[in-house]
Amino acid sequence: MASLPSDPPDSLEAPDDETAALLRRDAPDEDDDDLDVQLQLASLRRRFAGAEVEPVRFRHWEVERRLGKGGMGAVYLARDPELDRRVALKILAPVLGADHSRMNQRLRREGQALARIEHANVVKVHGVDLFDGRTVIEMEYVDGPTLRQWQAEPRPWREVVAVYASAGDGLVAMHAAGLVHRDVKPDNLLMLADGRVKVVDLGLAVGPRGAIAGSSSTPSRPATSAPASMLGVAITEGSSIVGTPGYMAPEQFGRDEAAPACDQFSLAVSLYEALMGVPPFEGKDP
Repeated sequence: MASLPSDPPDSLEAPDDETAALLRRDAPDEDDDDLDVQLQLASLRRRFAGAEVEPVRFRHWEVERRLGKGGMGAVYLARDPELDRRVALKILAPVLGADHSRMNQRLRREGQALARIEHANVVKVHGVDLFDGRTVIEMEYVDGPTLRQWQAEPRPWREVVAVYASAGDGLVAMHAAGLVHRDVKPDNLLMLADGRVKVVDLGLAVGPRGAIAGSSSTPSRPATSAPASMLGVAITEGSSIVGTPGYMAPEQFGRDEAAPACDQFSLAVSLYEALMGVPPFEGKDP
């Protein structure tokens, strides 16, 4: 997962008067859609210019920092000042091409289905909207390790199975709503402080076919003959291949629309890896 540079270390010298004066200038126009630039500039202004910095705003949200970025778009930690709550904003890349209108309708319809899901093991979607040609998904902010991080320490096998079974319960709720996740893997399952598991990274569930998968990170895989850069990378090919190759069901490499069985397959692959310490399949390329 690509991340923004952290604030400059304390050892850095303060900028000269001219640079500080530039940093004290007004922030970029709020209509500027490059949130990353605005966030970095705000960080520099706080660090070097000692300036009181207004929150970086995107529509009515106050954006704090970027949590992750992939081909489908980026996820930001933000605050909804109207409800005084922290949320995760997933801003998908614009839909381009001749089918722009049809795809936007599909995104809105599937986003509304996500927002209706009420399940303890699925991240709650507060709302989905289209803004300036891009889909914006507001979700609850889940602060916790991924199952890949959680299972890095030795765990009793019964505990591992129970944890993945609860993730399966969340997928069942998605399937009941007529949705398929399409990118189930340990990196997209989060462990909360109370022990619950949440299925997250729902961007592919509402993403257009043919869009690049929005993997939140490139998995750190156990030793295998297959290069991690090949099996762990999210891909797309043609009109419907989307996901992370090491976890994808065979039919996802074809032209068929993903079905709930694909998520079941991916969950089983993830569970095997959690129990055995190695993935069930080896290969030199996707």
